[in-house]
Amino acid sequence: MGTLKTHADLAAIKIRDLADNAPANILFSEANRMAFVNDILERIYYKLVFAESELVYAEGTITTVDTVPEYTPSFTHNGFLRDGVWLDGEDWYLAQVSEAAKVGYDSNAISSTSEVVNGDFEDWTSGDADNWTDSTSAVSDEETSSSYGGCGSSMKLTATGAASQYIQSDAITVTADQKYWLRFRYKNTADDVAQYAVYDVSNSADIVSATDLDSTTSWSAEQNIGFVTPTGCTSIYIRLYAKTDGDIVWFDNVWLATGSTFSEPEAYYIAENGDVGFLWVPDDAYTVHVQYWEPITQMSTYATDTLPWGGIFNQYIQRMLIFEMKEILEMDNSRDALMAEIELGEAMNMVYARGVRKRRQVSDMFSVGGI
Repeated sequence: MGTLKTHADLAAIKIRDLADNAPANILFSEANRMAFVNDILERIYYKLVFAESELVYAEGTITTVDTVPEYTPSFTHNGFLRDGVWLDGEDWYLAQVSEAAKVGYDSNAISSTSEVVNGDFEDWTSGDADNWTDSTSAVSDEETSSSYGGCGSSMKLTATGAASQYIQSDAITVTADQKYWLRFRYKNTADDVAQYAVYDVSNSADIVSATDLDSTTSWSAEQNIGFVTPTGCTSIYIRLYAKTDGDIVWFDNVWLATGSTFSEPEAYYIAENGDVGFLWVPDDAYTVHVQYWEPITQMSTYATDTLPWGGIFNQYIQRMLIFEMKEILEMDNSRDALMAEIELGEAMNMVYARGVRKRRQVSDMFSVGGI
């Protein structure tokens, strides 16, 4: 297939022969040649993307988890192919939407009124948060101005004398076998641990047992926890914990509402950090097939790196190196431009012969239109 060094050196030698036999390494250093090649590879890559060549796309899968909206893929990607994401066993593609579409799905599907009274911890009486109760005297709750967004107050919770101490909301009336969202923000002192839980008052059992939250000393992103109330459940508590004796944590903007955003996904979005999210939020374990663009690999080691794509573009890359070098040396490169265009065309013909993205074909043999 040819190494970067082989083709870059050949290009430099040809330039040397035209430039009064000046040594190639004086005209263009290895670092410069490698930079030229990486720029050329980038341009080729986007031609391959446009052609949906099999040289630059691959297929992976993501397995969803009930009530979890976003996932970090096990593969590195440079975007997903439109009409390239589908649920296992289905004959339709998921629509691609923007990350901002989460707001629309939520507002259309979730009650806009929270069931938690004083979930923003703005109301206090004699140093205690209204509508919240300490689990024991071994926990201390405190009004603090360190609130999310700098507005009003939040709950500062300290475990004093025992582990797994919590504050508990007033009993919240719920409907059995109904899906709910619990949302909140939190932070903790370094190395301390915040937890949350949902308790079924009617059945005297946890719906969501005490669950550790990832450590963060600044306010977290909004947490979105989905759960389904069990049969016979008509009342629940929300519990917020400082896990270990001495732990100090903060909570704010605790919110609970019903919603029907749990369902089979019908759309997906790619978040700014490269994670993929599904809408509606999955209500089960689904296998999602994903066709994605494989990122281009930059050349970094001059002597040993191999040019990509099976050698199809090696001659074109060498020609473009000569073109770029002549451009800098203010030499006539018109013939090289013509030859580069021809060599690129020949390479793309091989690309199409090798294959482009295979779209899923859905038979309409038994539909009215297919008769």
